Amino acid sequence: FFVRCQDVIAVDSARLQLWLVAPAPADALLTARRQLRSIQQLSFLLGIWQKKKKKRGGEVGPPNASRDEGNVLMDSVRGVPLAFATLFSVPVIEKLFLLAASASECTVEAWGVDAPHAEGRKTGEKLRYAARRLLAKLNNFRQQRDERSEQDVNSGGRSKEDALLAGDRARAAEAAGFDALGIRDHQADGRDAFVRLTIAALNTSRLTLYPAVSNPLTRHPSVLASLANTLQEVAPARAKLVLGGGDAAAGEMGRRGASLDEMRDAVLSIRRLLAGEGVRFGEGAEVKMLNTSSPPTPVAVNASSPRMLELAGEAADEAVPMVGIHTAMVARAREHLAEGAKRAGRPADTIPVTYMMPVCMSATTEEAQANARGIISMWLRRKQRLFGVVLREMGMDIPPVQGPEDISDALLPDLCDAMGLVGTPEQCAERLQRFVAETGAERLHFLVYGPTSEYQATLRDFERVILPSIR
Repeated sequence: FFVRCQDVIAVDSARLQLWLVAPAPADALLTARRQLRSIQQLSFLLGIWQKKKKKRGGEVGPPNASRDEGNVLMDSVRGVPLAFATLFSVPVIEKLFLLAASASECTVEAWGVDAPHAEGRKTGEKLRYAARRLLAKLNNFRQQRDERSEQDVNSGGRSKEDALLAGDRARAAEAAGFDALGIRDHQADGRDAFVRLTIAALNTSRLTLYPAVSNPLTRHPSVLASLANTLQEVAPARAKLVLGGGDAAAGEMGRRGASLDEMRDAVLSIRRLLAGEGVRFGEGAEVKMLNTSSPPTPVAVNASSPRMLELAGEAADEAVPMVGIHTAMVARAREHLAEGAKRAGRPADTIPVTYMMPVCMSATTEEAQANARGIISMWLRRKQRLFGVVLREMGMDIPPVQGPEDISDALLPDLCDAMGLVGTPEQCAERLQRFVAETGAERLHFLVYGPTSEYQATLRDFERVILPSIR
């Protein structure tokens, strides 16, 4: 399977051709790295030249490609070699591809070649998956580059910020068939979630929009209420506010996450403010918002511990459990939601529930599980999480976990299956079907782990494979 990246360089109308070829056994190749400096506006081009050992013989590369006995596809700008026929792993291919793309415009072509052995077929499958992601990365790269290069005269000549991409990404999510979009709310991002949600609202017509997830510590409850109402005005009947304890965001400020009582006070206060009622905070004067919406913005609680789940059932408009996807975990979460609803005197079945489902998707099962190992480690370190509690009650022998290395290879597959969707797109679709069939879940939030550069490729996998499996 071959992926060709062909760059047309403005300088001297020279042309760079980079052939990316399926990996071969390690002992077949001798690798040498060489960094090439280019001229004028091109900062650098990286070439990696790999020769086959003499005992192997033959050629490597696309059909009818011309090359010399050193297996190097040569062109030149003033005598400098620009491209090499190479054999690499998928991650190296991706890095080379994006590096070449940074120089100028690219076109990409792909060919499939039948492999005579199992190892070759597996490689072909990996590279076919990689090719889709390469194309998505190239498009994403071009989009970001174009946004940066356009100077906005109204902002003093500064380049447009990446936050503006929230509109494009929201349109893409809506086109892919999603019903809602959550944007991460964490000050370390350097991009405010509510600003991006507003941009997303102005670029969509159907998506429900919400921060995933806000907390009452980095923003005061009265500020959150005002932001939630503003989003509802920008996108009527398409906004909601999702709250959690904010352990990570607060921890970076040198504070602990919100306690159960702080969460309860925040949820109830925000709901009252959004309904147009007055609220008094501490010794301050009564606060009442001048502008509200009808109906008010719903307030949801993201919960992973038994007590927080009960709070969601007691005080929130909606519950967003993040407890794993094993049927035993879902059943226990529903019990705690019902207990909280009972304390508040309301039927549990009237509370909307959106299950937060972690997703680690990759070209191979092994790679996806390796990516999930760190997430599982974090979940198991927090002993109050329902995830670990239920696993141990089920009889799973889980040793004390301080880091990803403490999770054994023998346990990893079962832990991944209990946590979320982990595997290839097809495997994730099959696991999702099973989850919906076993639990009857109607609302899902896919918490996708992975670089933002793969956003478009991930959307395509959802649109092509995963969403159709449950519709």
